[in-house]
Amino acid sequence: MPQNEKNNYKLIGNNLFSLDYKEFYKSEVGPREESRHVFVRHVDTKKLNKHSINILEIGFGPGTNFFELLEALEEKKNKEEFNYFAFEKNPIDEKTI
Repeated sequence: MPQNEKNNYKLIGNNLFSLDYKEFYKSEVGPREESRHVFVRHVDTKKLNKHSINILEIGFGPGTNFFELLEALEEKKNKEEFNYFAFEKNPIDEKTI
């Protein structure tokens, strides 16, 4: 299993596991499904079609919520802009994301 000592996580299947917190970053059942259920479905895309919106995420992790939101908006052919701000205490390197 690939492991990054600096950020103290390892990849198990398609999910990152925090060695510090002894937890997966997302649901073991399916990170993408969890993101769509918990995060993406609550973004008001009708409002987004009328004007831009701002989204703040505390704990970017591997970026699953961001990437799932982009995919959902592409599926709906939404071309409006949105501002996405995220804070992460322990950023994951770009290569892993």
